[in-house]
Amino acid sequence: MPRIQELPLNFANLATMDNGKVDKLLKFHLQRIATDLLARPGDDSSRKVTIEFSFKPIMGSEGECEGVKAEIEAKSKIPVYRTKTYEMRVVNNGMLFNQDFPDAIDQPSLLPSEDEETEDHAN
Repeated sequence: MPRIQELPLNFANLATMDNGKVDKLLKFHLQRIATDLLARPGDDSSRKVTIEFSFKPIMGSEGECEGVKAEIEAKSKIPVYRTKTYEMRVVNNGMLFNQDFPDAIDQPSLLPSEDEETEDHAN
């Protein structure tokens, strides 16, 4: 019968645990952070990767701890994606925005309207 090889739980051994699944999980979240940093270098908000270990005791028949059930969770947090503020007009069925100047609802267009173009072609 093959011998069971037990390894201590530490960061060095996490890379090999479960055929490298924990390592892949951590690399995924680090890559997510790197991708966001490259995509939005002007956002100086912090990015965060958290690794959480949860241990639930396995109790023996006499109330002693015989072992644990362990879970490892990795999370990453990147800043919220947010647009600039747009000024809109409120109407009964929703909101309207200025197509040419979305941040200034009352700013007239620099281009002639379709009505003005029709009038010019008629003359």
